[in-house]
Amino acid sequence: MRATGADNFSRVVTELERAGCVARYYEGYRTNHANRGGLRNLVCVLDVDVSAALRRRDMLV
Repeated sequence: MRATGADNFSRVVTELERAGCVARYYEGYRTNHANRGGLRNLVCVLDVDVSAALRRRDMLV
């Protein structure tokens, strides 16, 4: 895990989500976790096609 500025990271994830590259979930929304009732952890799921293109190092246009 990386500690990143929350504002910058949130903006980036929002843009990727709007483009359809990422799905955003929060740990605890779909599954239980140890910190129930506390702060939730963000879980970003990369789209399968985007993931494959990144592995091939193709241009995403």
